[in-house]
Amino acid sequence: MAGIEVLGVIASVGQIIHYGGVIVIGLHDLYQQAQHAPERYAQLANQVEQLVHTAQLIAETEALKTDLVRRHLDTLLDTVKSLDHTIKRALKDTSKRPGKRYWRAIWSSHREEKISKGFSRLEENKSSLVLCILGTYGEFMMPAAQVTDGSAKLIDESQDPKRNGANSRTRRAPRDKPERLRGGALRGKSSPPSEKVCAS
Repeated sequence: MAGIEVLGVIASVGQIIHYGGVIVIGLHDLYQQAQHAPERYAQLANQVEQLVHTAQLIAETEALKTDLVRRHLDTLLDTVKSLDHTIKRALKDTSKRPGKRYWRAIWSSHREEKISKGFSRLEENKSSLVLCILGTYGEFMMPAAQVTDGSAKLIDESQDPKRNGANSRTRRAPRDKPERLRGGALRGKSSPPSEKVCAS
């Protein structure tokens, strides 16, 4: 893979992890400042954390540092930046009013619909990334998809280096008995996976 592709993926992953952390903190702060906050908004933080975990997996897996994956990451990055901007505005305006306020009053004044749509886009883009990885690289890496609260979370399965001759930099899943990959995943002579499965 080209060095520029690797750098592009690493840069996008780094920004997603950064903005993801900022959004989680912002949601927590808004939640703390409100009374009678609905539980679904507390669950949004978990949605962002799942995205961060997926980004970290990509950063640790050499086979996923491709231009195709980078394009999906860039789409996600635009979404998290927009959410970060919206939540920061909400926090700024809310901090001007001392004391706790009812959640309905806080979110109605900060376009709850806009925030909800932003998180819906985030989930759609995240699911597209996961499905892309599963569909395009599944036979090479054998990852599994676990659906939790409507969110697809990528679970990496490790590779047996004695059998497949894997690069030492390839990430291993922290399991006592790692599964072996089929078809000699990540071998230099393997033909690249088709990008027809998921075009961004």
